[in-house]
Amino acid sequence: MNNSLLGERLAHFVNLSQRGWINVGKTRMALIDILQGFYKVSALFRNEVGENAPYVLYQIAKEAGTSFHEPLLVSGALSADATGFKAGVHAYAEAGFGDFQIQDLRWKKGWARILCSDTFEGWAYLQKRNIQNYPVCDYTRGALLSFMWNTHRFAQTGLSDHLDCVEISCLGRGDKVCEFIIGEKGQLEQRGFGIIRERKSLQEELRELIDRQTTEIDKVNRLRKKIIENAPVAIFTLDKEGQITSSNPAHLKLADAPLDKVIGLNWIRAPMSLQTGLSDYLKRGLRGEEFELINFPYCSYNGDRQLLMTMKGIPLKDPAGEIEGLICIVEDTTEKARIAKRIESLKEFNENIIQSMSNGIMVLDRDFRVQTWNRAMEQMFGLRSEEMVGKPFQALVKNLLPREWLGRFRRIMETGQSFTEKGFKIRTARKGIVTFNYQILPFFDDKREIIGLILLHEDISAQEKTELKYRNLFEKAEDGIFVTDLEGKFISINEKAQKIFGQCKGDLVGKDLCGLIHQDFRMAVKKRVKAIRKGEEAGPLEIEVENREGNRIPVEVTVTGIKEEGKTVGLQVIMRDIRERKRMQ
Repeated sequence: MNNSLLGERLAHFVNLSQRGWINVGKTRMALIDILQGFYKVSALFRNEVGENAPYVLYQIAKEAGTSFHEPLLVSGALSADATGFKAGVHAYAEAGFGDFQIQDLRWKKGWARILCSDTFEGWAYLQKRNIQNYPVCDYTRGALLSFMWNTHRFAQTGLSDHLDCVEISCLGRGDKVCEFIIGEKGQLEQRGFGIIRERKSLQEELRELIDRQTTEIDKVNRLRKKIIENAPVAIFTLDKEGQITSSNPAHLKLADAPLDKVIGLNWIRAPMSLQTGLSDYLKRGLRGEEFELINFPYCSYNGDRQLLMTMKGIPLKDPAGEIEGLICIVEDTTEKARIAKRIESLKEFNENIIQSMSNGIMVLDRDFRVQTWNRAMEQMFGLRSEEMVGKPFQALVKNLLPREWLGRFRRIMETGQSFTEKGFKIRTARKGIVTFNYQILPFFDDKREIIGLILLHEDISAQEKTELKYRNLFEKAEDGIFVTDLEGKFISINEKAQKIFGQCKGDLVGKDLCGLIHQDFRMAVKKRVKAIRKGEEAGPLEIEVENREGNRIPVEVTVTGIKEEGKTVGLQVIMRDIRERKRMQ
């Protein structure tokens, strides 16, 4: 074979090696049904591989084209020049892949423009009426590039590694003809032709995601360990049998014992736990119930220190939701309890200023001059102590508070009876509107004579803002959220839930939830509600609800009980629309 191949049918290029075995050049090939074979395999391949599919098909075809083109270049049957490139394209056409016509060829520059009105890939998409918004002849691009790439590689022009092939019009995109451009990557990009680059495989992306998440988990675990080890409160864990499995330094100090004496100690059966009733709380915790004890009696490991503690028990669960232990957080509140008791005593006898150091405190003398204006008052009203102390209250009234307060003060001075008001609002020059609760108490001396007044203020402005914030979060949440009574009748419902049901709040309040659940799922929901009313925990549940038009909408619901004083009084439901998830599945 020589370079006169161009224009011939290349019949001698294809030979039958034996029955069932056809050689094309130096590689074995077989006929394949393009519509029912290649098209379906290609579609499946694209679905499985995802965004990386065009690049992978392109690379496969490049290797396939090389498999029969390269041996002919090695043997000298084809020359490594423009003629060898044309022969490769001609052979590809003769093999049934399409009637490829070279319109422009500048081989030395690695440039070619090729048209084809019936590429096998574009034709298949056209026959299936599956028009895409992007070119689909990825296999053909790779094959055509292989002929230019191989001839330049054998000619050692230095261009082979810089070449690429793009498809700028395609039958599968609805164009009249498929047009391919081969050239250097830089030139193709300068002309505005997009290069399809390799993307990470799904496995690589998953591996990287797992690595990132593992790293984050490690960071979180290290941070958690550091926090626990340096926490000022005692933290330790129990296994399902009630034995201590871990203990931080603060707990060892509180227990007054070394680690080897503490680890393995069964706290449920410890004499101190049995005597004080702590064992009962620990057992409840290991059954899945959180608990909190305040100023509970406690003694050290050796029993030589009697303390008071505030303890919180939180059940530990495995990924399946099974209880595997209990984490206990303990604070030595002995000193705090002593101080609290002392403060309570002072409060009973003197109503002294010490009783409310955390609140705003203002003290007035008999003439209603400000004697004390603490830091909380400064923050609350935006007025510094230097501006207030020694000044008559009348000046404050004039700028800040209603005048009727003066009459109230006089009555308290005369009767000795305190006064309380909640949710009082005033406008301050520096902080705008401030909302607070306040109490006015008579100030007694050691002879029980009233010598002035104590005003205690609690700023609840932030609390009001927080409540408003959470109301907004409730209404604007991306998931549907609603509250029902124990009978399943709506009490409140946010905007997302109204949208899912296709009904407004006025139509839903008082209506029975079960009436909006498709009948196939009502029994499952009723069982879930029954379990929650018994105090059992339950995970998410996938059901279908019906909107106003009767359409079935798949949702994921999480139902939790609303408790008051330990008793379930209602249900809170978080409902997530999973239609998109179902479509992806």
